[in-house]
Amino acid sequence: MERFLKLFAIVLLAFGIFILSGCTEGTKPIAFKETENFKTLNHVTYPNLKAETNPVSDDVVAALKTFAVQTVPNIFEERGKNHVYSPLSLYMALAMLLEGVSDEEARQELEGLLGMEREESRAAMKTVYENNFYKNKNGTLRLANSIWFKKNYPIEEEYLRILAEDYYAESYQTLFDSEGHQNIIDWINHYTENFLELTRDKFAVDANTVILLLNTIYFHNKWKTAFEKDRTQAGDFHSEKGAVSVQYMRHSVDGKYKRYVGYGVAEDYFENNASVTYILPDEGVDVYNLLTPEVLISALDPADKSTQKIDFSVPKFKYFSEFQLNEALNKLGVEEVFNSGSNSLELMSRGKGLFVSEVKQNAGIEFSEEGVKAAAVTGVIIKESAVESVNFRLDRPFIYIIKDAFGIPLFMGLVQNPAE
Repeated sequence: MERFLKLFAIVLLAFGIFILSGCTEGTKPIAFKETENFKTLNHVTYPNLKAETNPVSDDVVAALKTFAVQTVPNIFEERGKNHVYSPLSLYMALAMLLEGVSDEEARQELEGLLGMEREESRAAMKTVYENNFYKNKNGTLRLANSIWFKKNYPIEEEYLRILAEDYYAESYQTLFDSEGHQNIIDWINHYTENFLELTRDKFAVDANTVILLLNTIYFHNKWKTAFEKDRTQAGDFHSEKGAVSVQYMRHSVDGKYKRYVGYGVAEDYFENNASVTYILPDEGVDVYNLLTPEVLISALDPADKSTQKIDFSVPKFKYFSEFQLNEALNKLGVEEVFNSGSNSLELMSRGKGLFVSEVKQNAGIEFSEEGVKAAAVTGVIIKESAVESVNFRLDRPFIYIIKDAFGIPLFMGLVQNPAE
């Protein structure tokens, strides 16, 4: 009996270890309270952190780089401000939107911006997701997707299936009232480790929303070569408004570097094979002149750079950005999904006249001696086209025409004063 109890204890312990290993911290879905107006329809099974994944192809990497360098000049337009934006978060949110597009023109516009046809982007996003989902002693990188739709709204089952299977998207039925809005905020904060510290005021969701697509990305990685805190010292940063004092972190690494006409490019490295590319304009060169696809694509290409010792002095910083992206996407050729009369999203819900009312992103970043934290959420807010009424009050002289069944005028009249 004693041997049996010992054996049972060993089996129980092993089972407990197995359970714990399958519930890695941060990978468990958020748990919501079910109410009359809120239901969780599915939890996804996240990728196995220890499983082998298919590598992201060169073509997919090229498409995502092209998307990034095309979109950023239209987003970083406001001068004198810090900006941070996640092109991958926006790309994945638009890819989920593309899955619901039925109209050919709208589909072509989105596919043109994404650089891939729908089926290609679907497969690409699944591979990108699985390769950007990890948590270990050196860092975390996590993507999360979800769809929220109005209670009792008729969503196409095939659309939900594709989002769940290929985008790992959780789905929720809700009212977009204060309770539903708070659940949305809680979901975002859960998957971004509360780094963005969002509240309902910071991420508004209109009560007339019928579908909301969300993507979040959370990045927290250590430097491969740590910055030593005792080497951090104050120095001037020369902004457009003049010199400001900042804290500079310092370290030396062997990294990719090249001098170009008017600017230099250098690369530093994180654990988990992540990296950061810096583009530094020469003195007197406007940094906005470097926000071009040519400069950005060249900077992201390591092939034409040499490896050499680089002494980095990097300012410590932390800031947040908010972007309304409708106008930027319009400039890049995506228009039809925003047209309230186009009925271009029928693969989401048949015959409902859906259109995108807003695409927005909140993002934040922090550079410190230990590493870099960054997070973003992109929301695609979808509404139903209103049946517009026209106020036609006959309170001044008017003409009338009475016609037969074929439209032939039977009577014509002019009313000047109906009280006479």
